Amino acid sequence: MLNPKDFGAVGDGLSHPLSQSFTTLVQAQQTYPHAASLDDELDWCAIQGALNEAKFAFMNTPQGCAVYIPAGRYVLNRQLSVNGVGLVGDITATRLRFSALGSGIPAVIVDRTPGWGSRHPIIKNINFTGPGQYALGEANAKCDGLQIVGHCAASIEYCWVTGFDKGLDYANEVGHIKLMNCWIEYNYYGIYISKCTGDYSILHSQVNHNSFANIATNASQGIEGLSMRDSHCGHAPFAIYCEPRPSESGGKNLFLMDVNLDHTRFEQIGNAAIYSDYAQGASPVVSTLRILQPGFSWDVDKASKFMLETYPRDYAIDVVRVEGGAGIEIIGDSYPFTKGDKGMLRVRKQVNVPITVRQRSTSYADIHVEYAQDASLHVGTAASHATWDGQLRATSFAGLQEMIPQAGKHIFSLSFANNPNKRGVYLIYADFYTPDAVAMVYSAGKDLYPIFVGGSASVASGETDHDGKLNVYVDQGNIVVKNRLGSDRRVMVVPFAFY
Repeated sequence: MLNPKDFGAVGDGLSHPLSQSFTTLVQAQQTYPHAASLDDELDWCAIQGALNEAKFAFMNTPQGCAVYIPAGRYVLNRQLSVNGVGLVGDITATRLRFSALGSGIPAVIVDRTPGWGSRHPIIKNINFTGPGQYALGEANAKCDGLQIVGHCAASIEYCWVTGFDKGLDYANEVGHIKLMNCWIEYNYYGIYISKCTGDYSILHSQVNHNSFANIATNASQGIEGLSMRDSHCGHAPFAIYCEPRPSESGGKNLFLMDVNLDHTRFEQIGNAAIYSDYAQGASPVVSTLRILQPGFSWDVDKASKFMLETYPRDYAIDVVRVEGGAGIEIIGDSYPFTKGDKGMLRVRKQVNVPITVRQRSTSYADIHVEYAQDASLHVGTAASHATWDGQLRATSFAGLQEMIPQAGKHIFSLSFANNPNKRGVYLIYADFYTPDAVAMVYSAGKDLYPIFVGGSASVASGETDHDGKLNVYVDQGNIVVKNRLGSDRRVMVVPFAFY
């Protein structure tokens, strides 16, 4: 294990340019061949020198090598390259402070040359500090933190990463990046997935208090195979965020896929816990998102200190498209997701997958699906059962919903996989918050029979067009709703039983 102190590192928190020790760059390069200027910091030259020597030792010894940086405050003015070796400090006592390197330039590149066996770098017990100053919604560091690239599946443990535009940039070819017992805070983005290769784990960590989003990506890459457990992801405008630019040609058009958030605490959220930015029309897919016991709260008791005024706070979860996989499942009653200004969850398009929300505080009124195609919605802590002629087909609420403009109509397809005859009992109502048109009907395929009609609802087998009514009728076995209530209305159709 190599020690940068043996290479001349000082670690007293003060600047020590090479010009204090050498009169020419050529003279300095005899000791530090990688030096590029007499303005280079001695601490950087020494640490990079130790890393270069460790890389050489790794290539020539079976057991490999690591660099140990003892307690101290080290000043660095250039990027560190960590290739295939370990980097270890004294927990809470080893700090590497970087100056501004340039926008988009990482302070540390973590890589591994292919063919060097199965060993991957472990980075442990180090505080990486950038030049940025925390300001809500601002990226002012002019450099990034650690970027993991190439064939490196790094493990980062007991580290602090603060003061960068992107604290961690996941950009490798092989995924499998592990984050354990870390603090990724006070950056613009805490973790940014710029190249998604999947299978990421975050355990017992604080990805928290970043000025815009704690975890972010873009629609061309997305986030796949993330497991986040027993960690914090709050105190920020957005916990998990997808940028607004649409997916590039050949991109994945993905936001979240196979993502499991288990006891991940979304505390003190300013705008949304999970947000797909629709400002430029991006429509990335969410496919299999499971959230267990989220521990959510808005920042209202902190005077909305994490809320960006230029973004809405309409929903705790606001995504564009849910399609494929197992849809969305949310289970949690202790500290559940709660309503924003408009609701708890919005999905602009739901295709052929279920959305399940098991929270006692959540009702159908809190969930807004703007367009659904062969999809189901399950809300509540227990399934609701119904039978028709003793034949039970549906064992839980499964709802379709649509925003229908005034004088417009919508055809609700009843072609569910377990309802080939399009026959069953359905509840139809308009306006979640104060339903003023409610009907329960039995559809026999070609005919529609009212069981209960309340408020401004009208039910018939053939097309109807009564002014001031929510007109419900059947067409080719599907339920048609025509809105003549005088304003745009969100309409829900909930099947109770098929036969």
